[in-house]
Amino acid sequence: NVTNCYVINLAIADLLFLSLSIPYTTYLGVKNQYPFGDTICKIYTHLAYGFLQATCNILAVMSIDRFLYIVRPRSQLGWRTPHNAFIICIIIWACSLILIIPYHVISRLLTSANTTCGMNEHENLIVCLFPFCSYYAIPLVVIIVCYTNLALHVIRTSRKMVGYMNTKSFNQTVRVKQRRVTRM
Repeated sequence: NVTNCYVINLAIADLLFLSLSIPYTTYLGVKNQYPFGDTICKIYTHLAYGFLQATCNILAVMSIDRFLYIVRPRSQLGWRTPHNAFIICIIIWACSLILIIPYHVISRLLTSANTTCGMNEHENLIVCLFPFCSYYAIPLVVIIVCYTNLALHVIRTSRKMVGYMNTKSFNQTVRVKQRRVTRM
C-alpha cells in the first residue's frame, strides 16, 4: 500500500530522530556540559537534522500524494504504486542526508572549554539558510498549497453534489437502488 509505505518511513524517521535526540539532550540537560568531542558533535548534528528533514519531506510528499489521489484520481493513478512510493522514500532519505551536509561541515564545539556543540549562526547564515528552507519552508509551502487546493476541491465537489441531489434524475436513481435492495 502506498500510504503505508509513507507512514512507515515517517515513523522510522521520527523514531530515529527521537532515539537520537532524547538521550543526547537529556544528558546535556542533566550534566550541563558537552564531553563527547568534535566528531560526535558533527555526527549528531548531521543525523538529527537529516532525520528531521526526512520527516518534513515525507509529510510534504504525503500531502502531494493525497492531493493527486483525491483531486486527479484517474489521471495520476498509473504512477501510484508501492514500488514507486518506495523509490520516492529512498530519494527522500538520500536527499535529506545530502542536503544537510552544510550543517555537518559547520557544526563544531563552540566554547573554549569544549562544553557546547553547535553552530555560530551569525557567521554561517547563508549556509544555514539553504537547509532551513529545504527541511522547513519548502515542505511547509507544499503542504499548505496541497491541502488548500484539496479543501477547495472538496468544497466545489460538495456544492455540485448538493445541486445534483436536488435533481429529478438523482431521486429516480435513489428509488431504483432502493427497489434493488428491497428485492434482495
